[in-house]
Amino acid sequence: MSALNIFRLSCRFAAMIAFVFCLSLGSLRAQGNYWETIGHMPLGTLLTAVEALDSQLYIMGGLHNPAGATTEMYAFNLKTNTILPRQPLPKPLAASGTVVWEDKIYLFGGGSASQGTASNSVYVYDPELNTWTSLADMPHARAYPVAEIVNGKMYVIGGASTGSTFSYNYVECYDPLTNTWAAKNPMPTARAYMTSAVLNNKIYVFGGLGGTPPYISLATVEIYDPTTDTWTTAPELSTSRWGALAGTLDNIIFLAGGANEFSVDLDIVDGLQGENGSWLSYGPMPYAAHGLGGTVFENNLYLVGGLSEGTVRNDILVYHPSVGVSETPEATQWLSQNYPNPFHNVTTIDYEVSHAGAVSIILYDVTGKVVQTLVQDKQPAGKYSCSINAGSLQNGVYTYTLRIDNQMLASRLLIVNK
Repeated sequence: MSALNIFRLSCRFAAMIAFVFCLSLGSLRAQGNYWETIGHMPLGTLLTAVEALDSQLYIMGGLHNPAGATTEMYAFNLKTNTILPRQPLPKPLAASGTVVWEDKIYLFGGGSASQGTASNSVYVYDPELNTWTSLADMPHARAYPVAEIVNGKMYVIGGASTGSTFSYNYVECYDPLTNTWAAKNPMPTARAYMTSAVLNNKIYVFGGLGGTPPYISLATVEIYDPTTDTWTTAPELSTSRWGALAGTLDNIIFLAGGANEFSVDLDIVDGLQGENGSWLSYGPMPYAAHGLGGTVFENNLYLVGGLSEGTVRNDILVYHPSVGVSETPEATQWLSQNYPNPFHNVTTIDYEVSHAGAVSIILYDVTGKVVQTLVQDKQPAGKYSCSINAGSLQNGVYTYTLRIDNQMLASRLLIVNK
């Protein structure tokens, strides 16, 4: 599937979200486990490559719209939350794979959405010199692969052909010391637009789109062991998904967002505890989206942009996990699922503020437009409630967010039978 077709499908099926999204989210409690908006890109972007070095988030290429990929590159300073342009990519690319090694960023393949042409180019970026250098081409041109590094070797896995007419199961290993490539044992399931993470020196590949158009959305999880050049399987995803973001935090692989088999965007966050572990739910993202860019840095998961129900986002978010983080505050924020839900008249939301601060509760429609500001005040620590009157609101799914200073929790509600 081309990036243009994926863009169109996402818009076409966004209206179905009210019928297929699970609304029984329950209450949400954040104890260091929360999303924070830390900045914005100059323009909305999806399928961008993101890596972090020395407190800088490097954001490379991607799409602002389905017309074509960009060469733009930015450095977002994680200490000052400021963004500056850097040396553009050698050519327009989106849906590339990237890794970091020896304080440099390696970028593999990708494609141009306007022509649907997959690339076999490999480049390395030196942040100190602010320069890009060409390296040995990949044996197979492809867009939408994943790339990971284990013990100094870089593995580029899967992806899609020129024109996205079929998906690949190639596994090719790049040695940065010799600038050479070697073929490895193919992935059992050919796929593209999947996501990946490394845990205990093994590469986990999650979901994606398999086969030939019309692609099949996958829930498959396969694990590659570079030491033995073998593949095994792990528990499947709770739902098939593609275009998600994965990252390993404290020995748990977190999987955020993506889209399902109906091309409906997801805001779910799940965690996998090891090869023989089970999936756990960690509550929703601030918005549902696929085509996410992101990376892990200092035990936080950073997310950039994405396509959210037809809108290309420009948000830069960070997810702070509660598990094993020494600086996690003891204080707890809490946001209930509204009750009753679904509703047609009035519903109630309970929430708890652990410390005095600026508190807001805002209701958004499926396009991300603010439809009601329920709370906007400085509040001391305590337990509170607020109400939503359906009033002039239309039937459908809405998102409400609780913000306390820079922390955020989010949930969804459904208005019916008006």
